[in-house]
Amino acid sequence: MMTLLSTFNYIPAFIVGLVMMFLSVKVVLLPMADLITKIRDKTTDVAIYPLSVFMGIPAIAVFFVAVSFTVSMFAYMVGLVH
Repeated sequence: MMTLLSTFNYIPAFIVGLVMMFLSVKVVLLPMADLITKIRDKTTDVAIYPLSVFMGIPAIAVFFVAVSFTVSMFAYMVGLVH
């Protein structure tokens, strides 16, 4: 019974992780890619590589934080970590 209650405690956190993944793609990754595409049309290819790195790495890091949170909450929810 306690294991079942413990599983129920992690279900909302898992759902929040899924929402964080969705929002990180919608709010961070897609606008960043759109901005890089707009800037790419107005500049040379040599200038776009540093911009892609310095804007892309933080955006991808935000997504991977959401993914790692979701995976860890799933592991707790299924009982792999208990």
